[in-house]
Amino acid sequence: MPFFSSLFLPIPDLSRLLEPALFWARLNGHELWALRVRLQDGSCNGLQHYAALARDRGGGQAVNLLPGAQPADVYSAVTRIVDQTVRRDAREGQRSEALKLLARNGGAVDRKLVKQTVMTTVYGVTFVGARDQIAARLVERGWDNVAEVTQVCERA
Repeated sequence: MPFFSSLFLPIPDLSRLLEPALFWARLNGHELWALRVRLQDGSCNGLQHYAALARDRGGGQAVNLLPGAQPADVYSAVTRIVDQTVRRDAREGQRSEALKLLARNGGAVDRKLVKQTVMTTVYGVTFVGARDQIAARLVERGWDNVAEVTQVCERA
């Protein structure tokens, strides 16, 4: 059995060992590419795939597939939309849940409240699962009235 098979991450570790040899080969005029695995975090990878498949420019910009003046944050974009909707509902008196959410949440919907639901939507989270995710965020914030949590989450 080769010695590199016992390494923690055999392929990345092997490529790390080979990288200096490839560097010297390139210095001597050989056209060799690096083997080293580069890990990179995406901006909501599921949404990146959908945006790419649909060739959606707006979606691509929201998840950093297209260049922008600064890095985009799709979760913050969704947070702004949800916050505007909740504020409108509260202002128009349409939804008592909106008033409760704003009153108990510092007057705004924040990124942490929507992030998990946005992230898992593309992987098939159900309405019940999304509702439970939002409920968990509210309980983390000290909401202890089950009926109130349920009422606010039903709106989501």
